[in-house]
Amino acid sequence: MYDKYFKRELYEVGKDEEITLDKVLRRFKVNKDNKVSIESIGSKILCVTSHSRIKESSIKEVIVKNAFTYKRKQISKLLIVHYGGDEDMVKFFDLVKTILNSYI
Repeated sequence: MYDKYFKRELYEVGKDEEITLDKVLRRFKVNKDNKVSIESIGSKILCVTSHSRIKESSIKEVIVKNAFTYKRKQISKLLIVHYGGDEDMVKFFDLVKTILNSYI
């Protein structure tokens, strides 16, 4: 089940380009206006969770080459989670919990 959903990506921008949460979310097609939760995990990780039946479930670990500031924290990694209803919800979020626990 882990391999079915989980994907790692590196997010790079130009040397002088500023990284913001909005830019990262747009790049990974997360619509902030639609059922999205954003929570920091420690001081360097941000977990973005969304749900809708429009697209299938996915879990993306995004490494940000140049950290950006979010609520006075320097974010260098994001876990972008989308639940699309195509899998058992409890099993899916147990997997998310396992991944988050591996960061602590």
